[in-house]
Order: sequence, then C-alpha cells, then structure tokens
Amino acid sequence: MSELFNKLSVLRSDTTYLVAIFFLLYFSIGEYERFWLHGVFDAASFNFLIVSFVGGLLCVGLKDIYRAIPFFISMIFVLYNLLATFYYDFFNEMLSVDYYPIFINYVISLGGFDQILAVLMVFLLFFVAYLLSRVFSRSTFKPKYAIYSFFAFIFMQAAIVNGFHLVDDDIYYRNDFSPVGFAVREILNGKYLDEIPSTKISKEIKSIVYDVRVNDNDLPSEMDPQYFQKIFDYSEGESINPKRYPIYRQIELGEFQSYNIIVIVMESVRASEMGLYGAEVSTSPFIDSLAESAIVFDKNYATNIFTVKSEMAINCSMLDSIDDLTPSSMRGKPLQNKCLPMLLEGKGYDTFWFHGYTSEFYRRDGFFPKLGFEKIYDKSRINSEASESLPEIGWGISDEAVLGFSLQRLEQQKKPFYAEILTLSNHYPFKNDWGIDIPNKITNSEHYVLNDYRSGIYYTDYSIKMFFEKFNESKLAENTIVVITGDHGSPTYDSSWSTKEQKEETLYRSPLIIVTPEREPRLISMETSHLDIAPTLLGLLGGRHLMSFMGVDVLSKPNVERIILRQNGSKLEWKSTGLDESGWQSNFDNYSNLLKYLRVSEKLGLAPVNDAL
Repeated sequence: MSELFNKLSVLRSDTTYLVAIFFLLYFSIGEYERFWLHGVFDAASFNFLIVSFVGGLLCVGLKDIYRAIPFFISMIFVLYNLLATFYYDFFNEMLSVDYYPIFINYVISLGGFDQILAVLMVFLLFFVAYLLSRVFSRSTFKPKYAIYSFFAFIFMQAAIVNGFHLVDDDIYYRNDFSPVGFAVREILNGKYLDEIPSTKISKEIKSIVYDVRVNDNDLPSEMDPQYFQKIFDYSEGESINPKRYPIYRQIELGEFQSYNIIVIVMESVRASEMGLYGAEVSTSPFIDSLAESAIVFDKNYATNIFTVKSEMAINCSMLDSIDDLTPSSMRGKPLQNKCLPMLLEGKGYDTFWFHGYTSEFYRRDGFFPKLGFEKIYDKSRINSEASESLPEIGWGISDEAVLGFSLQRLEQQKKPFYAEILTLSNHYPFKNDWGIDIPNKITNSEHYVLNDYRSGIYYTDYSIKMFFEKFNESKLAENTIVVITGDHGSPTYDSSWSTKEQKEETLYRSPLIIVTPEREPRLISMETSHLDIAPTLLGLLGGRHLMSFMGVDVLSKPNVERIILRQNGSKLEWKSTGLDESGWQSNFDNYSNLLKYLRVSEKLGLAPVNDAL
C-alpha cells in the first residue's frame, strides 16, 4: 500500500510539475497575450503550444535539483520580455537580432543597471528556480520552500521594478507580438527580417557598391547630382566628383570669420514643453527669454531618437545607419565624410566634446575623434581636472557642473574652438533630486513620469541660465556663437496625446536657437532638421570649404522648399517643407533614386577622406 501511495504521490508531483512548466513556458514566451488580448492564434502559436507541452514532458523525468532548469529558462524569458518591452516602448521597434549590440547597451544603461545588479539578478533567478524545484520535487512536499520561493520572487520583481521604474500602461504603448515570440519567429524563419523594407533592395545596393568600389565605375545615371539638387536644393558650390560623390562640392562663402562655436545639446528636451514653442506652462523660462535676442527655428526636427545618431546629424549633417538602429559608433564602421569639427580643425580650431557620463558609452571614445573631436572630456577626465568634487544627478555629473566646467576650460583657449556640450541630467527615468525648487504648475499632470520629465527640463533650463550668467560676463561673449538644441524628445505622454501621429510629432520636434554675438532676433518659420545645423553654422563663419553636407544653410535660404528626413525605427521617412501639409511619409516611390543613393552612400561614403582645402 505504501508503495502504491508513493507512486501516486510521484504521479501527482509529476502531473503538477508538468502543468506548471507548460504554463510557465507558454506564458513566458508571451503567446498567451496574443491570444487572450488580441485573439491571434496562428501556426506559430500552435507550435509554441506544442513545444511548451513537449518541453514539460521532457522535464518531468529530471531529478529534483535539475527541475530548476526549466524554471530558470522561463524566468530568463520573462526578464527578456520585460526589458524588450521597454526597448519597444522607447524605440517603437521590435528587438531584432541585428539590434542585440545596442540592446545590451540599453539594458546596462537603464536605471544604473550595472554589473553588480546584473550578477544579483542572475543569482536571484537561480535561487527562485531552485526553490521552485524543491516545491515540485518528488520527495516529501515542504511548505516552507513554497513560502521561500514566493518571497524571493516578490523580492526579484521589486528589484526589477526599482531598476526600471515601471509606469502606467497608457503612457507607453506596444504591439501584439511578445518579444520572445518575435525573436523565436525571426530566428526560425527570418519572416520578419524579410519584411524590413531595406532588405528588399539590398541585392541591388550591394551590386552598385561592388561595381563602384571594385570595378571603379561611376554611380548609375539615375543618381545624377542634378536630381539631388532639386530635392535638397544643392544649388551652391562646385561639384568635385559628381559621378562618385554627387553631393560633395566646394563652396565659397565670403571672408572667413573665426568665431568660436559652442553647441549645447540638451538631453531628451522636446519643443512642446517650452514656452517659445507654444507650451501653456513653460518648463524653460530662461531659454524663452534668451530666444528674444536669438535666431529661433520654429519647426525643427530631430532625425531620430538616438542621442549618438543625433550628434552625427548635428555635427556631420548626415544620417547615421539609415536602415539600422545600431549606430555607426557601435559597429566600428569607418566614417567617410567631412564633419564640421573636422573642417574647422583644418582651419586651426581646437575641438572639444564635454559630457557628464563615460565616453565609452556607445563607444564615443573611439568614434568621436573620427568626427574631428580632438579633446574628449567625459566624467572621468572632468573629475580628474576639476578643482573640486563635482555633484552628480542621475547618470553622472550634473548639467550645471558640466556646463560650468566647460566654460572655465574654454575661457582658457588661445585659439578659436568648436565645442559640443551634451547635457545628461534630464535622462530617463527622470526621477532625481534636482537640488532646486520646481514650480508646482509644471508638475500638475496626472502621470508622475511626465511630471518628473518636465522637472528635468526645468533643471536643464536652470543650468543653461547659470552658464549664460557667467558666459555673458566673459570675453567669449564677444566672438562666440552658441547653439542650443535637443537631441530628441521623450516618449512620455498623458491622455492629451491621443494619436500615434501626435506622439511622433512631439517626440521628433526639437528646439533650436542660435545666439550670435550681435544678439539679433530672427524667426525661421520653414521646417528644418538637425541636418541643417552644420551648414548653417558654416554660413555664419564664411570661408572656402570642401563639404558633403546633406542639409542646407537655412539662414541664406529661409524659404527654400525641399524635403527633410527622419529615421523612425527602421523606417526612413520624409516630409515636404513649405505649404505641403501631407505630413511624414515612408513611401519613397517618388524618391526611389534618392533612397538608393542614401543606402549606397552609406557604404561608399559621402566624400573622399584624404582631400583637404
């Protein structure tokens, strides 16, 4: 009788274990969400169902300690789903195999998710899996293990929530594919990779690149430079090698004036929160007042929502990795273009990059010198040269401290300089002690994340105010041009943003003002983008240059009608300037040759790297 009872106990344990593993595997893959929330049950869903069941059967025969393995795998799936969902929320893009390098950086960056926390999380996963294996062991059931596993699992979830600052569901949005399900589908059959538009003409692009690079032939006739002049208004300058580099040209802009240039790139600041762009309650009172004596660009757009890609657009007037979320800095690709810091370095300028976080992030330390930045000042170098310990907010050194240090360093310059200062404090998750009083009127949203975000913009504005108070008293104010823009917005919304179009307009529309030594106000109402900053600055400086910028000098042509570009996930989109109100479009039927050229030029470069002027 006791033997029969033992067999029944084992059967009951095995059956319970099978059910637990089946549901855990199936739920962790995320297919339940597609079925229950969206009514989708396709062939792949059925396959996942069978795999989960068979996986459970195979695990039944495992010894007690090894029963922890499927629990551990399932919880890895759960964690992956959580992280990849955050990735989708921010980039509006499912996590493709091609994007894993940038995903790893993204995971590490979230909430200070460093190596210590990563080790702790893996340990917790193992520990919870072990406890669950004891709960479903074939030996005598011990309730204490169930209690231990419950509290360990709750603790693990609390650690995740604290690390990633989960927010209300209606602030962010996702599609109906689970991240794990998407990854498995992609690996098994490549179906979704085939649906990415860039792959449809990849063979043609490869053929053109091979023909030009290996056979030393000219570009196809449909890529004649005259075609691109009509689109981008390249009516100035003399083409140097139009058959190979259509937009590479020599321009004469009059007498060169060696103004210093400071470009302040504000982290995650979008135009919709600023009074000068129509916000009812402004988070930027100082910049609003500064704009009264500056050149204001009313409808400026970021080219994407990657900071490092925005920096490429701002400094080099070129798109970065047109069909790929992974930036060039991460892929180690050579840069074949003449960026503004590089051009000015050739004119005798010193070039600087300042930031309160590590320059190893996105591998800027190795890549930015290729843009022409000679002196890289990140958190480590700033702290080593600062006369006192600098305060930190969020990810690194506070904006006020970085801006103050940068100004002190630049005031020591004997030669003209070009400097980018990338702020940091207003970075997701925005929940920081800002060290200043935040007005109640800008934190009245029903969503706390939006309130935190607006508080961060207010702090950035305050830091720039402190910078200008000292800047205005320095000699630099007499011969320095200061540019203030945002790298991109933040996908942080409340119920007042009801459509995807409204959210994307808010996400990409970026502030842009230029403060010249003359402090003369001017309004540019035509649509512009980050691609226009470098050529516009060259227009202010004058001189003779060899350049291959994709943007235009907006100040010399404030009403020129053309198209501007942005990268929305893996899609390239365009918008006509002027009176055209058709909005952003991804259909390139009328600009198919342009799309081909952009992809070819990414492989071949926009300019020969050895030419100098």
